[in-house]
Parts: sequence; structure tokens; C-alpha cells
Amino acid sequence: MELVTKLMPPATGLDIIQDIQDLFRFLASEESSGLNHRLDSSVDAIRSSPFHIDPHAIAVAGSSAGGQCVYYAAVHATPKPKCALSMYGMGGDYLTPQYLTEKTAPFFRGREMLDRADFAIYMHPAIASLPPISSSPLSYNPETRYPTNERMFLSRLYLQLGIMLDYLTGEHSPSLSEGLQTSLASDKLDLATRTHPYAASEYAAFDNVNHRIKALIPERVLPAFSQFSVTSSWPPTYLVHGANDTAVLAHESYYLHHLLANAGVDAKLQIIEGKEHSFDYEPDAEELHGKEVFDEVARWLEHQLRK
Repeated sequence: MELVTKLMPPATGLDIIQDIQDLFRFLASEESSGLNHRLDSSVDAIRSSPFHIDPHAIAVAGSSAGGQCVYYAAVHATPKPKCALSMYGMGGDYLTPQYLTEKTAPFFRGREMLDRADFAIYMHPAIASLPPISSSPLSYNPETRYPTNERMFLSRLYLQLGIMLDYLTGEHSPSLSEGLQTSLASDKLDLATRTHPYAASEYAAFDNVNHRIKALIPERVLPAFSQFSVTSSWPPTYLVHGANDTAVLAHESYYLHHLLANAGVDAKLQIIEGKEHSFDYEPDAEELHGKEVFDEVARWLEHQLRK
């Protein structure tokens, strides 16, 4: 089952949380019995026996921004997912220079810097005129394979400008990102090059920085920051990340794994050395990672769901 949520912008992380809650609420309601009835009647040659959706045995999985949806489900959905899988998911630690610092040179796979003037309708305050949207298909030039859908550039643009958290929270005036960057100062500047795994003292330092900055975030938008909602009730979680990811730094999965472990959550972390963002889409991904990554994750999911 694929969850379709509203897209940023004009939606915010808070709107996406509401969509996720609505889905789980529906699946646990009496109304979902109609869905199971339709599943019973859709048996075909491929699926020769009926199955039902058990709202208490749902795994959530997502990659990149979809990883943030996984974390939102882990925190805010009722009933809780039975387990969670995040592939290079964003949101493990939003309080980093990757989100809060304006970039002046190529930072993601050496790709060109973007001109904000080319995306004026997706910038505050113009986004107020955008209609809600929940679908934006991937589109590429058939010869160059360059994206032709403007929305495909937005995450990179907001990261480049250091204003992603303004769009995540809807806090533009004043800019939440600007205030948090001032507090972040020189902390965490070397996350992209720091040697992993971290020492315990480094995790403690990150915790202290995040605790300090958290005080500057309006309480009404704190739910958008999953890192501040990690408790022992979080479902078993598997985190997979490329060590050389320049879009969502591996730090985010390292740090979230630290938070989950400290909360007593059953959490696994697998770092794929030498790999970038979306490594699982590479032509030889199955050959390189099929057994050690993909099959391992599949076995883990099956084990969790059969508990």
C-alpha cells in the first residue's frame, strides 16, 4: 500500500502528519471492513487466496523524504506501526548545517547551483497562492535525463538556501531557519567529513546542542521534528544509509539510531560504505547489495511482522 500525502509546499510537515494519522485511523476503523471486503473479491490468478489488512501488523517504509514519513508514523500514528524501515531517511537530525546553512558551492554530487529566481512561485510568500497538491510525477528529458518537473528541484533548492525548516514548519516570518542557524553557529560543521561511528562523547555533544536549539522552536511545530519524540514506544526500526550521502547526511541515521538505542528501542543500523543518496536505484544495486542489504532487510521485516 502506498501512502499519498500532501506535498511541500504549500503543505508543511504538520499537514503530512495529519494525512498519516488519517490513514491509520481509517485502517483501524469499522469503515475499513469495506476495504477488506474488496480485497476478498479481487482474488485473481496472481493472488490465489484472499488477505486482509491487519491495522496492528503494518510495517512502514520509505526512502529520503519518505523516511521522514516513516518517522512521523512511528511517532504520531494510532495504532502504532509494528515496525519501520528507513532508507537514507531525512529527519533523524534536522538541526544541522545541511538544513540551516546557505551553500555557496555545489554540495550535492557536484550538481550546479540553482537560481531561486527560477523557482519564485515555490518561495515564500508566493507559495500562499499554490493549490494543495498530493501528486507530482517524476519527469525527465528523454535525451539528457535532466528533470523537467520543477518540483523535483525544490528539496535541493531549500537545502542550498538553508531554509528547508521554514517550509517544513511554515514558520517564514520571522524565518525559523535564520534563528536556528544563529544558535547553531559553528557547531556540527564537519558532519559530512567526520569519521564514523561517533564516540559516546560526540553523541553527548550533539544532544547538548540540540537541547539548546530546541528551546528556540515554537512548541506548535515541534511535532515536525521527530528527533524530539523518541520514546520507548517507538516501533522496531531498521535504518539503512549510504556513508557518502551528500543529500541526507549519514549523520542523521547515526544520530537517530543513538536516540532509539538510548530509549530502549529495537533498532538496527546498516551503513553502506562508499555509497551516495539513492544508491538502491543504481543499475547494479541488486548485484551489489541484494544479499547483504535488501534480503537482510526483507528477512527482518518478515520476522517483525510475524511476531
